[in-house]
Amino acid sequence: MYREILWRNAWVLLALGTVASSGAVQGPCAVPVWEISFPSPDAQLQGLVEVRGSACLGGDFSFYKFEYQAAAHPNHWVWVFSGDREVVNGILGFWDTTVADHGDGVYDMVLTVVRRDGNFVQTPLRRVVVANAQPLASPTPQGTTTPTLGPGPPGPGTPTATFVIPVPTAVRIEASPIVIGLPTPNPARGGGLSLPDTGPFLRSFLCGAFLAVAAFGAVGAVGILRKRPGTPEAKTRL
Repeated sequence: MYREILWRNAWVLLALGTVASSGAVQGPCAVPVWEISFPSPDAQLQGLVEVRGSACLGGDFSFYKFEYQAAAHPNHWVWVFSGDREVVNGILGFWDTTVADHGDGVYDMVLTVVRRDGNFVQTPLRRVVVANAQPLASPTPQGTTTPTLGPGPPGPGTPTATFVIPVPTAVRIEASPIVIGLPTPNPARGGGLSLPDTGPFLRSFLCGAFLAVAAFGAVGAVGILRKRPGTPEAKTRL
């Protein structure tokens, strides 16, 4: 544990050592200025944070210091770092938010620039959020609409999802009557039967079949009569 604290303090001292070369100005600034340019208001911070800004009084400069207080515990300021050289639009120092007095939460930070006579000026309080134990909130894209699914009518501007479910259609099959053409009486021929109009080819086939049946029937009848006893042919054979 002590080794970790020593390494952390060494890292902060090394970071503070780079302030003079990166952000300090040579000699007094032309216009006095004191401000914090980063972190921005309401920023969410994690780990070691680089604090940037200006601390310059135009020749009447003694030193500056950076402090913070928990919003839930006002008037309890905690010193973080200080500098004895003027800085314009550069790195003022580094704030290790992992050792904040009250852990994650809302904090106010302030930069104080002290004159040679002991008087000082301060920047307005800037409120930020320390969030080391939880992920930083992702920005919500603007101009997007999230559809709401659930019971009840949708509100204005909410897209409605429409689902089309195919419904099977019942098909009713009815038996069709079979029409068989039968010979019908022909009044013009004295009540005889007339064949239906089946076309010349089928009509010829039917007539031929009828004549063949009639011929075979006549031959059979003649054969039967010859075989009956008492007929002249039968007696001759006996």
